[in-house]
Amino acid sequence: TDWVIADAYTFECNFNGGFYYVPAKDIEKADTLWRKWATWLYGRRDDLFETKAQQIHVDQVSFSMMLAESKFDYQVLISNNNCPIHRSTKQRLFDSSKEVSMLHYHRSLNCFGLLETKLSINPIVDKAIEKINHAISEKKDFQFFKQFNKSFLKLAKNTEKTRVFEEKLASLRSKVVDRKIILHAGTPKTGTTALQFLLDEKHDELLSQGVLYPKYYLDINPPKHQWLVKLLNQNNFDGIFSYLEKILNEAEEKGVKKIFLSTEGIYNHWWDFSSEAKEVLKLISKYFNFELYIVFREPNSFLESFYKQNLKNPQNNSAKCYGKEMSFEEMIKDEWFIKHIDYLSFIQECEVLFGKECIKVFTYSNDINLMILKELKLILPENKKERRENIGQSHIGVELLKVVNRFNLNAKDKKYVVKTLKQMDDVFDNYLKAPLLNENISTSIERLFSLQLNTLEKEYKLSFRKKDE
Repeated sequence: TDWVIADAYTFECNFNGGFYYVPAKDIEKADTLWRKWATWLYGRRDDLFETKAQQIHVDQVSFSMMLAESKFDYQVLISNNNCPIHRSTKQRLFDSSKEVSMLHYHRSLNCFGLLETKLSINPIVDKAIEKINHAISEKKDFQFFKQFNKSFLKLAKNTEKTRVFEEKLASLRSKVVDRKIILHAGTPKTGTTALQFLLDEKHDELLSQGVLYPKYYLDINPPKHQWLVKLLNQNNFDGIFSYLEKILNEAEEKGVKKIFLSTEGIYNHWWDFSSEAKEVLKLISKYFNFELYIVFREPNSFLESFYKQNLKNPQNNSAKCYGKEMSFEEMIKDEWFIKHIDYLSFIQECEVLFGKECIKVFTYSNDINLMILKELKLILPENKKERRENIGQSHIGVELLKVVNRFNLNAKDKKYVVKTLKQMDDVFDNYLKAPLLNENISTSIERLFSLQLNTLEKEYKLSFRKKDE
């Protein structure tokens, strides 16, 4: 092994099994002895290895035993020829005068299909990782990526609590028959606020067209069904059932078959939900005629807008970027934040949970809410009272918010301060405008997203390319 680890020793012929070079004249003998010892070890694996995790190294240990029996001459290659990137430990045999010719990535890929650099302590290795990431992102068709991406999915888990929830749902079977729940799950910054105000204000018109937009909002503004997100985060499945029962009773009383729920918090906190919580959503889709609506926005503009919203939000333990004094460059390096452009993982996981036929995806545009209304087969009069609650912050407004975030204001005070800053920002904006995204940041985001782009276009008809591309 090439790691420098205090008081850790092994046989000198116990090589990193990622790459071996065997001369052609020795192949036949090496093959026979390597198979012999691998078979011998595998048959005694439970006795000879302390843990299941160690058993995956049968091939490496048997190679060492082959060398011991064969008396082959051998030597250790410099680690530039097989450079591991999954630990930050210094390597003894790394030659700083040479480039890296092979990377041993050891599962150190992120959900975007690119190699991670966070454990590297060597600028030469960083350069090699950058080179291979550039090559990967240039590929137009990377079949490996979609299948690999599925290995990250956090699937639902059936427990005693979820079984109790299912029993309760089953008791409502007569009220559920032929009723459809449409869950509009976001994403954030895609016109959700305007849609929620519209549906709330046109509640009666919706009822007349057979759609219920339930007025259960947890006393928040805008009028969205945030109770679902809150209770999922708390694993409070009794609370979710209570809301569903009220909504079903109202739908039955009003004689409507469609129920429309909207909260972008579903997408925003998707990676915070437990496997149990996702099982509850799966059960809801099982007992109802269920559809999931999700709107995706071009990644650069989404992250810029989402960054500003994170600055505006009060601090929150479950979303560590909320209300923090962070630059855009700092925030896009945060794993929770950047995960929000992992559109493909979200779609794939929802397909597993709900079935591919239940997922409806939209590309964000200025008329996105008209598209959703059309999908619902709804005709609503024009909304004369324009609602623009989530107006973007200018560059100066962002800097002011970062100063405010040095103080952990409560939600009420933060809302007041943000509103006041917006009024100041409108004045400052006339004097200076500077974009948050410089060319380097924009290129970095585009590269990160590049493998998803092709799959999303080809399989889900989602396109974020500019018209001249």
